[in-house]
Amino acid sequence: MKQKSKMIKLVGFAVTIIGVGVNLVSDWLDEQKMDEKIEEKINPYLRPLYDALYDMLDFEEAAALIDRNIIEVAPLAFMRGRTLNNSFIILDEAQNASNEQMLMFLTRLGFHSKCVVAGDPTQIDLPNKRTSGLLQAVRKLEQIPEIAVCQFSTRDVVRHSLVEKIVNAYQKKETVSGGNENGGTE
Repeated sequence: MKQKSKMIKLVGFAVTIIGVGVNLVSDWLDEQKMDEKIEEKINPYLRPLYDALYDMLDFEEAAALIDRNIIEVAPLAFMRGRTLNNSFIILDEAQNASNEQMLMFLTRLGFHSKCVVAGDPTQIDLPNKRTSGLLQAVRKLEQIPEIAVCQFSTRDVVRHSLVEKIVNAYQKKETVSGGNENGGTE
C-alpha cells in the first residue's frame, strides 16, 4: 500500500526592498506586461526561502520535490481563497504582514495541517507605522491552548558566531561618542 505524501507549503512575501511589502508587489505585478512570466517577477522576493530550503536539502532533491508539488513556495498574496489540508505551512517574515493579511493566512489552515509563523518584531518594515499582524496575532492568540508562542533571543541566532555579538551591540541604548543614539548631534 502506497503511503500518501504530505504537502509542505513555504509561504513568504516580499520584504527585501526597503519598506515594500506584499501589497505593493501585488500592485506592481498588476501594472507589468502580461507577457512576462509571473515567476520571474516574484522569485527575487522569495529567494531567502529558496536559500533556506537549499540549506536543508540538496538542490536536486528540493527541485524534484518542487516539481512534484510536494513543496510549494508562494507569496502570501496568492494564498487568498485557498484551504491548505494535509500540509505543514510556514509563514516567514511574518512581522511584515498586516493584521488583515495575518488573519487571512491563519484562516487558510485546513484539516490535518500544522502551521508555523516566523518573524522578527525588531525588523518590521510596514509602511506608515502600520501595526504588525504578527504582534497582534501573538497578543490575541497566545491564550488559546492549542497555540504555542516561542520567543527567541540573540542566543538562538543560527548564523556566524559574530552575529549574536553584533545584534547585542545594536540593542544597547548607548550614546554614540560625539552624538546622540541615532549618530547625530541634534
